Formats: sequence, structure tokens, C-alpha cells
Amino acid sequence: MRILARDLRLMSVSILAWLAPIAPLHAQLQPASPTTAEVSILIVDAATAPVIAAEVMLRGEKGRTLVTRSDSSGLAMFSAVAEGLWVMTVRRLGVKPVTASLRVAPGGNRYTVQTNGEVLTLLGIRVVGGKTYSARLDNFERRRHSGVPSATVSREQIERLSPINLSRMLRGMSGLQIADSLGSIVAVSTRGAKPTRLT
Repeated sequence: MRILARDLRLMSVSILAWLAPIAPLHAQLQPASPTTAEVSILIVDAATAPVIAAEVMLRGEKGRTLVTRSDSSGLAMFSAVAEGLWVMTVRRLGVKPVTASLRVAPGGNRYTVQTNGEVLTLLGIRVVGGKTYSARLDNFERRRHSGVPSATVSREQIERLSPINLSRMLRGMSGLQIADSLGSIVAVSTRGAKPTRLT
């Protein structure tokens, strides 16, 4: 049987026409590569002044958590953030917590968060004159005044670290290890004391 060149051309065209719809389908079956973005969040107060050292947390849809602090200009930066829905929380001592949902798109994402001050009410302190110290407290005061190294927390340390809770303040202190036990933060003394559960 003789096949003419014209017939071969017609067969080639028919085969290409039959394969053409397969290409888009093959492209659809390829897994989509994840895209990331950059997120910048400016934290300001009611007077639009920058809020420094605020803790900014992002929680993703798959349980991923990103945490950073705002710099001297009130800016908190995140890089390599997956696109999608994130829940943002801003916290700082003396500032009411702020929570909002962010829709992160590929590329640069910029947000401004305005915070409001929160008055902290401390418990009253009762001062009793002439009361003698306990032996343990008296020993502590002598060591503190004499400059003997000890695991203490000063006002300067609290202002410098600006902790959100007690466990963050205790991290890094000598004689203590901070661990997580079934979702609860536990302070474990390396000097033999029993673990203390924190709130």
C-alpha cells in the first residue's frame, strides 16, 4: 500500500490535534509551588508615636507561629511568610493586646496597627515598721547589698527585657530551666527544688 506525502501530513496534523488538549491537563496535575511574602507591621500608639519592643506574633493556618519584636521605629518585619490567612497578635506591657486577621499575598505586605494604653493596677503594699526579717530574707539582703552574685531580678532588667509574662522573665536565669509540660510552662530548678508550674 502506498502512502502519499500528503496523507502523512494529514496524519501528523490529526495526532497533534489529539494531543493538544492533554498539555493543559498535564500542567494542571503539577503541584503548585508554595509562594512566600514579606510582611511589615508598623506599631503606633494613639498619638501615632512608634511603640518600641512590642511582641508581634503571627499564627498561620497550619499551626506555624512567627514571633518578632518592633524596633526603635515601631516596625516589625517578617520574611518568607507563606501566603494565606494569618492571625496577628500585638502585646506589650502597658498596652492593650491587639488581635487581627491578615490576608498575606505574594510580594510585600504592609500594615499599620494602632494600640491603646492600658492602666495596670497593682495590688496594695502594706509596710510594717519594726518587723524583723526572716533569717533567709536577711541573708538575701546582705548578699544583695554586698554585691555577691545571685539570681535576682531588678527593675532595670524588667525594663530592658520588657517581658510579657513571668516565664519570659525567668528564661536564662542561672539555677532555672524553663520547660513546656503538656502545654504548661514549668520552671525547673537545677538546685534540687521541685518544679514550679507558672501561669
